[in-house]
Amino acid sequence: MTTTEKAVGESLELEHNLLRRALDGLFVYAVLMDPNGKIIEANNSPLISIGIRREDCIGTQFGDSGAWAYDPDVQARVKSAVLSAQRGETVRYDAHLSTAKGVITIDFSIAPIFDTEGHITQLVACGVDISKRRNAENALRRSEERLELAMLGAELGWWDWDIQTGEAAFSEHWANMLGYDFNDIQPTFEAWEHLVHPDDLAKVKRAVIDNLDAKTPFFEIEYRILSKNNEWKWILGRGKVVTCTTDGKPARVTGIDMDISSRKDLEERLRQRQEELYYAQRLTAAGELTAIVAHELNQPLGAINNYVGGSLLRFRELLSANPSLAEVLQQTLRLTQRAIAVIHGIRVLVRKQESKLDWVSLEAMAEDVFIPLRTELSNKQIRVSLDIPSSLPPLWCEKVHLQQLLLNLILNATQAMDTPGCSQRKLSLCAKVNANHKLEITVSDTGPGISPEIAARLFEPFVSTKAEGIGLGLSICRTIVEAYGGHISARSVLGQGTAFDVVLPLVIEEK
Repeated sequence: MTTTEKAVGESLELEHNLLRRALDGLFVYAVLMDPNGKIIEANNSPLISIGIRREDCIGTQFGDSGAWAYDPDVQARVKSAVLSAQRGETVRYDAHLSTAKGVITIDFSIAPIFDTEGHITQLVACGVDISKRRNAENALRRSEERLELAMLGAELGWWDWDIQTGEAAFSEHWANMLGYDFNDIQPTFEAWEHLVHPDDLAKVKRAVIDNLDAKTPFFEIEYRILSKNNEWKWILGRGKVVTCTTDGKPARVTGIDMDISSRKDLEERLRQRQEELYYAQRLTAAGELTAIVAHELNQPLGAINNYVGGSLLRFRELLSANPSLAEVLQQTLRLTQRAIAVIHGIRVLVRKQESKLDWVSLEAMAEDVFIPLRTELSNKQIRVSLDIPSSLPPLWCEKVHLQQLLLNLILNATQAMDTPGCSQRKLSLCAKVNANHKLEITVSDTGPGISPEIAARLFEPFVSTKAEGIGLGLSICRTIVEAYGGHISARSVLGQGTAFDVVLPLVIEEK
């Protein structure tokens, strides 16, 4: 051997040893095979982990290695990968390798090496231990599954908003909570914005902006959002900034939403029950006051009735010579008897005694009610318009109740127009049978109207539009109407007037 040849040999050996040390120092698995799949070379990492010596594996088939033999399915897949590489293909997948410390997962690949003429000269297999990464991924997946189950159990939907791009992500349950499929909603902030109720959007944005500006640690707000069936659902939303840019600006907001529609419905029903209880308490107080007033008035009215009735009998001869005085006394007697009947009717309502029902003509009743009011209406320059068809069926009720209902509504209208600024004074009373075969009675005026604040509580006891009023007239009207299974409502326009609508069921008169 010449000196040159010896130097070349020593150089090649040095390079080979250097390459060997480099391969053995890698934390990857590297195996070199001939085209038939026999192992030519391998670095220390797979050999040490498997627990075999290099000399024991060199020349053996790669697919027969003890690293795969523990599981026939794993071994069959490795052999299949070798065959694919022999056909010139590159194969990569997660393989499970048996080591002295147990089975690990490696990112495994095998590929052919070609010469300049395109012939396969060797096969090379590589692998990287990804067990820790896979374990972390599996742990994360299990954690996400547990979180998803917990959120499903709590009926929570999550969302995530990238402020810079405007893109949003949300859970499938968030979409399902609103009746949508997961792909029905575009994953953007604008798509969510279009679903929020217009009356709630400003306050929701303000809450979010306060959090973006670091004025609050998080935001929590109740708002309405449109569901797929076009119904408004109440949502309790809570979120916060979770990521900022390098210069401290908010970059990402994450939060959860809960459907609280059932709770809101319950709160609304509770509010209605509280209002009904409040009304019942005031009505009870009104009833007690009315009973006291009726009791106190009953005796003096009885005395007036007796005195006037007695005077008509005792001074018959004197009154025959003075018919005008006789008419005044007779009218006084009729009005006194009507007042006594009204008091009796009120006591019947308050004490829930059995009423004396009869067939009553609304047309005749209206004419009768207006008789004692003619002078007052004329003095106040109030024009009266009556539109009560004679063909209307009679009402099955206690006469004094209908009389009191009409009288209260007419007096209320009269007093409403008794203001200096009311120039056109007109009182209308009309009635008809509506499409539901119920009787509609409307009493309207051209007074100043009623403010929305008062209108909302108009039929409550002790609520009055007049400073000197007690506020029992309309409450009594409501009690009378509801006692007959009807309802009463008001329509008012400030500066134009007010109309009271009464709807009463009709009872068919037996012929």
